[in-house]
Amino acid sequence: MSLRTDAKNIYIFSPHVRYGSKHNDWSKFMEKDFTIVMRVKVYPEKMIEDEKGFFLARNGKHAGLSVYIDGSKNVHLGTPYWFWKNEQVEINGKTEFLSPVSIEKELTYCMLPGEKDAMNEYIIRCDHKTKKIYYYMNYKLIGEIDYEGLDKCSYKEAYMYLGCATQITETEHHKHVGNFEYEFLMCLDKCLSIEEIDELKNNYKEKYYEDYFGYPKLKQSTPHKENIFFFMDFEHKSNYKLWNSAFNGCFPNFYMKDNTTY
Repeated sequence: MSLRTDAKNIYIFSPHVRYGSKHNDWSKFMEKDFTIVMRVKVYPEKMIEDEKGFFLARNGKHAGLSVYIDGSKNVHLGTPYWFWKNEQVEINGKTEFLSPVSIEKELTYCMLPGEKDAMNEYIIRCDHKTKKIYYYMNYKLIGEIDYEGLDKCSYKEAYMYLGCATQITETEHHKHVGNFEYEFLMCLDKCLSIEEIDELKNNYKEKYYEDYFGYPKLKQSTPHKENIFFFMDFEHKSNYKLWNSAFNGCFPNFYMKDNTTY
C-alpha cells in the first residue's frame, strides 16, 4: 500500500509528544546527526508550474525536500536547509560580534525522463561532526552541503509535514503543496551508512517486524532501534493517523484546518 497527498490530504508531525516518553521526544531530530530515507513518486501533471511543492519539510525557514515543475515539464529536486552565520568586525582593535545572519543552502537536480514519473528513493545523511549533509537519489550522490563555520537553524519547535512545507499561513502559495505518493519513510537521529540503510529498508518485514495486535512494530533487537523516530511503509493507517512501526507514541496525523490538538 501507499499514501497519497495533495491539497486536501496533508499529514502533520507535532514535535510535542503526547503519548511517548521524554526519551522518545523527536523534536531534537535534525539538530545534530540524522538520516532520512524516503520512497516517493511525484505527479508532475497535478502540480502548479514554477511553484515548489515539498514532499517532506520542517516549517519556518523550510528545510527538507522539494520539487518544482518548469515550463518545459522538467522536474527539479531541491534540498533547502538554513543556517546561521555569526559575523564579526574589528572595532578599535576589539572583535565585536554582529547579530547572526540566516543563510540558505540548496542543491538542485533535474530529474531524467525515466525518473520524473517513477517511484524514487531519496536519502539524506547528515554528519554533524564533519558538518556535511549528503543527498542521494536512487543511491546516486547528487551533492553535499558543507556547513563548516555555520550553525544549523534549530527546528525543535517546528512541525514536520508530508505533502507541503507548512499550513501555518493564510497565503496559499506559501504552503508549497505538492501531489505525491509515498511508500516508505524512516527518520532517525544517527548518520547511517548506505549499507546500514539497506539492511533496514530491505529486510525489515522478514527480520525486524513483530506483531502487536495485528499491527507491525520494530523488535527491540532492530539495529539502531533507540535512534529511530519514524518507520513507516504506510500499509497501516486510519482516517486520522498513520501507523508508526517505531512504536514510540509518535504518530503523524491527518491535517485538519484550525485543529490545535496535535
